[in-house]
Amino acid sequence: MRIFKRGFKKAVEMLKNGEEKGVFAWAPGLRYWLKDPDYIFWLGTVR
Repeated sequence: MRIFKRGFKKAVEMLKNGEEKGVFAWAPGLRYWLKDPDYIFWLGTVR
């Protein structure tokens, strides 16, 4: 559960920063990845 929470925190941060900096204009698929539970879990395993 700690891994998933860590990944969720990173995903929320990346969504916020992606919106502000226009990342989703050139990488629209990233938005969907950041909402995928498997990807969120993976983010929690990466430091």
